[in-house]
Amino acid sequence: MLITGVTPGRTMLEARVQGISARIEIAVVPVAASVAVVAGKGQRAQAGRALAQPVMVQVLSRGGRPMDGVPVRFAAEPASTEETALTDAAGRAESTWTLADRPGRQRLTVVVAGLDSVVTVTAEADPVPANTRLVLASPVGGAPRELARRVRWS
Repeated sequence: MLITGVTPGRTMLEARVQGISARIEIAVVPVAASVAVVAGKGQRAQAGRALAQPVMVQVLSRGGRPMDGVPVRFAAEPASTEETALTDAAGRAESTWTLADRPGRQRLTVVVAGLDSVVTVTAEADPVPANTRLVLASPVGGAPRELARRVRWS
């Protein structure tokens, strides 16, 4: 006899054969099978600022159903910050991502316990005056030297 669980929950199973019976409690527990980004990809913001839109993911079971109450870990690099959120009834969890103070491409790794794969979201951090440095190259010839004399540093 093969029994297949269809929906999460608990039940009692009773079997009788030639006057002998046994009862056992059965628990059907959904298992996460996939995680996908549903919102917040491909954004950009100034370095050190939060992105305009939260990054949202959805976790589905092996049967393709949304999973409620699953912990999802969002880990930002290079900022080395982490946040954990639980999925809602639609299987969705979100994180407001604040970019690190340095400009350039940054990554947010999304991890769901029990899955052997992760999802990575990237965002571009635009430079701001606080993380931008202007360096005057050593003058070669007369033009750069003239330019250096005319530039006023405040």
